[in-house]
Amino acid sequence: MIARKLILSITALGLFSTGHAQSDKDAPTIQIRAVLHDPAHPETELFIPDSSDGVEKLNLRRANLSPVQMTRPVNGAILFYNTATFDPEKPMENLVAMLKVPPGMNRIIVILVPNPPDSKFAMHAVLIEDTATGFPKGESRILSMIPVEVGIQAGEHRVRADPGKITRIPAVEKHNEFNIAQTSFYYKKDESWVVFTERQVKYSDKLRRIYLIVAPQGSRSPYVTTIVDTSVTKPPAAPDISPSGN
Repeated sequence: MIARKLILSITALGLFSTGHAQSDKDAPTIQIRAVLHDPAHPETELFIPDSSDGVEKLNLRRANLSPVQMTRPVNGAILFYNTATFDPEKPMENLVAMLKVPPGMNRIIVILVPNPPDSKFAMHAVLIEDTATGFPKGESRILSMIPVEVGIQAGEHRVRADPGKITRIPAVEKHNEFNIAQTSFYYKKDESWVVFTERQVKYSDKLRRIYLIVAPQGSRSPYVTTIVDTSVTKPPAAPDISPSGN
């Protein structure tokens, strides 16, 4: 298949630094959910390797996490394409993002945002472990895509977040009788902290939040996009391969 030829061509070019190329067929599958934040191009389509040797569309949902799909990494990395058909002679032409996955991690959330025009890849991909232990219900995560330090006060917690990295916010315990707590976002300017968003947020041990902080070109202030996840996903059920089907 053309898609498989592209994957093998990328590996042969030495895109990955892991030495010997591991065949996509031999690599363990990974359960993936994703969200794309690209207000300028909300209809962008992305494609990922499927669990065999093909490529399938990433079923993105606007401002929300996509449903669970299975993908197979190449040398430990998830590949993201802008088309389902490729020219095997130009393996990098359609590759828009690449994300390394730590060994043993098989359930992930991926946040995708556009890179600056002169970047190696068109998209920047960031990983969050999508498990009950890696991202428990009640907790939140911050991803700041602005080039200065960010701070957040959520209930009793005060957390700093570096650009481009996922930062943990523990479960908020100090809230009013309606489970609502003041949540304020700041950015560092010189030696001062400047508040740019304040909210009354209802926290619950039945959901998880991802705060994405961005500042579009020409914007005078950052803003916060919130992705709310109400459940920790479960692995897909194994197929029934017994002769009777029972």
